[in-house]
Amino acid sequence: MPGVVVALLAATAFAADANAPPEPNKPLTPRTVKLKGTITVTKDPNNIVTAIKLTTAYKVVYHVTLDKKGEELGSLNGKEVEVQCVVTDKAGQKWIKVQGFQLVEKKETPMAKPKGTQK
Repeated sequence: MPGVVVALLAATAFAADANAPPEPNKPLTPRTVKLKGTITVTKDPNNIVTAIKLTTAYKVVYHVTLDKKGEELGSLNGKEVEVQCVVTDKAGQKWIKVQGFQLVEKKETPMAKPKGTQK
């Protein structure tokens, strides 16, 4: 029975949040993950996209590969998205190759009822 507990603890130790900040100075190994964050697009004076970035809630910035899927993602500038991607480390920066994505719907919080009107 103790072996089962150790195996469960070891399994949960590797189930890290992909959106969490990575350990400093630890190189990333390519892996497929889901990331949630906000898209930022940079354009040159001729209105040509020069960079797309995804910034997570933990302020981790991922540079987006500018291929067909990456450019499609860039159409959601300023929006919150969930991205299925492969993460790699290039020259100390985190890069993602987009495999798929979806817009994150903002859930509206219901208005609180004024006091005295609840029954």
